[in-house]
Amino acid sequence: MKHKHTIAFFAAALFWLLVWQGLSCLVQSQLLLPSPIEVCVALGGLVQQGDFWKSALHSILRVMGGVGCGVVCGVVLAVICAKWSTAKVLLAPLLAAVKAVPVASFIILAILWLHTTFVPALIAFLIVAPLVLSNVLTGIQNTPKELLEMAEVYRFSFWKKLRAIYIPHCISYFHAACRTGIGLGWKSAVAAEVITRPKFGVGDRLFEAKMYLEVPEMFAWTVAVVVLSVAVEWLYRFGMQQTVWAKRGLLKDVHSFGEGR
Repeated sequence: MKHKHTIAFFAAALFWLLVWQGLSCLVQSQLLLPSPIEVCVALGGLVQQGDFWKSALHSILRVMGGVGCGVVCGVVLAVICAKWSTAKVLLAPLLAAVKAVPVASFIILAILWLHTTFVPALIAFLIVAPLVLSNVLTGIQNTPKELLEMAEVYRFSFWKKLRAIYIPHCISYFHAACRTGIGLGWKSAVAAEVITRPKFGVGDRLFEAKMYLEVPEMFAWTVAVVVLSVAVEWLYRFGMQQTVWAKRGLLKDVHSFGEGR
C-alpha cells in the first residue's frame, strides 16, 4: 500500500510537469512561463552558489523556530484550556482574531515591533499555535470517559494518566496539526520574508528575482521552497516513526509519503 501511494504521487507529479511543459511551449515566452528544463537549469545554477545555501539555512531556522515555538505554546495552552474552561473563554476572541486577520496585516504590524529578521518566525508561530491548540484540545476533550473512569477506579497518578491515556489518544490529533503546520509555516514565513526582506532568506531572493525579471530564477526559488518544505516534513515523519506511538500503530499515516498532501 505504501509503494502504491508513492508511485501514484510521483505519477501525478510527472503528469503536471508535462502539462507545465505543454503550456510553456504554447506561450513561448520565458518571461511569462519558463519551461521545467529552464527552471531546472536555473536551480542548478543557484545551488552552486554559497548564498543559496545561506539563504535556505536562514529560512529553515526561522520557519522551524516559529513552528517549534508554536507547537509548544499550542500544546501548553490546550492543556490549560482543557483544565480551566475560563482560559478557553478568554482565549476564544484572541484565537478568532488570529484566524480572521490576513497574514499580510500581521506582517506589517510585526515590522513595527520587531527586527525584520524575527518577523517570519513570529508569523509562523501565529499560524501554527492556534492550529495545534485547536487540534490537541479536541483530542483531550474527545478522550473516552470510560478510560478516565477506569483510571480513577485504579487511582492512576496524573503522570500515569498522561502517559497511558491522554498522550496515546491525542497523538494523532497532534500529528495532524504538525503536518499541516509545517506546510503553513513555510508559506507564511516565506511571505513574510518577501515583505520584510531580511538580509538572508528565500523570500528576499524571490523578491530580487522578481525585481530584475529573472523569471526562471523565481520559479527555481519556488521549487526550492517546495523541496525544503517536503524535506522538513519528511524529517518530522521520520522522527515520528521512531516514537513508541507509531510502533504501537497509533500513527498509521506517518509511514505514508505524499499521502494527504
